[in-house]
Amino acid sequence: MWTALHYIRAEEAYLWGEEERQRQAAEQRARFEEKAARRRADVDRKNAASRRAALERAAAGEVQARRDNLGAAGARLHDRLMRRPGVQRAVEHLSREHHLTVTVGMSTTETRWGGGTPLIGPDGTPAAVLSPAAGLVRGEAFRLLAGMLLLFETAGEQQRFDRNTRRRRKVPIDGWRMEHLSEAASGPKGPAAVPAAPAPRRARPGPQTSGGPCSCAKPELTAIIMGQPHRAEPSEQMTPASAVYTASCRACGGAYEKPWRRSAT
Repeated sequence: MWTALHYIRAEEAYLWGEEERQRQAAEQRARFEEKAARRRADVDRKNAASRRAALERAAAGEVQARRDNLGAAGARLHDRLMRRPGVQRAVEHLSREHHLTVTVGMSTTETRWGGGTPLIGPDGTPAAVLSPAAGLVRGEAFRLLAGMLLLFETAGEQQRFDRNTRRRRKVPIDGWRMEHLSEAASGPKGPAAVPAAPAPRRARPGPQTSGGPCSCAKPELTAIIMGQPHRAEPSEQMTPASAVYTASCRACGGAYEKPWRRSAT
C-alpha cells in the first residue's frame, strides 16, 4: 500500500532522473557544439589559406599582364578598359565608400575573374571585381571571388548573381561580399532630373586635332591620371605613369606615344 512517503520518494526519484537526463543532454549538446565549432574553425582556416593563395596568384598575373602591355599600346588598352560600362562609377564608388584608390586591371581576359572586370589597388593587390557572371564562377574563380568584394551596376544585377549562384550551389560558407553602385554616382533619374535646355553658346576656337599622334617639336603635354589632369613633359626613359596612361598634346590634340613624365609645375 502506497503512503504519502512512497509518493514523495517516487517523485524525488523521478525528478532526480529527469535532472540527470537534462544534464547529460546538455553535455552532449555542448560536445556537439564544440565539435562543430572546431570543424568550422578548421574550414575557415583552410578557406582563408585558399583565398589568400588565389589572391596572390591573381596579383602575380596582374603584374605579368602589366609587363606585357607597356608603352603606348598598354596605355591605349588601359584607356579602353576604363571606358567599359560601370568601371568609372566603380572607381568612384570605392573611393567614396571605402576610401580606396583603384584602377582597372590589365588581366581582364583571365578566367580567374569570372567574366568580371578586376579593380586593382595602388599596391597592385586586387581590391574588387565588377560584374562577374554567375555561370563562370567556378574553380579558381570561385576561390578568388569568395574572398573579394563584388560590385554590380544595379541592385537587380546583384540579386540575379546571388540567386543564380545559390541555384548552382556555388556560394561561400560565409556568403558573398556584394555591393551595388549607388544611383548618385550616375545622377538622379526621373522627370525631375531632366535638365532645362542650355542657352546656346558661341563656339570658342580650340586646338586643331591632327587625328594622329603628336609630332610637335615642343609638345605641351597633359595626362589624365585617375580622372585628374596633370601637366607632363617628354622623358628619355619610360616611367611607371607613361606605361599605364596616355598623354596628349594641348597644341595639336594628338596622342603622345613617346615616354613622358609628370612635370614639377
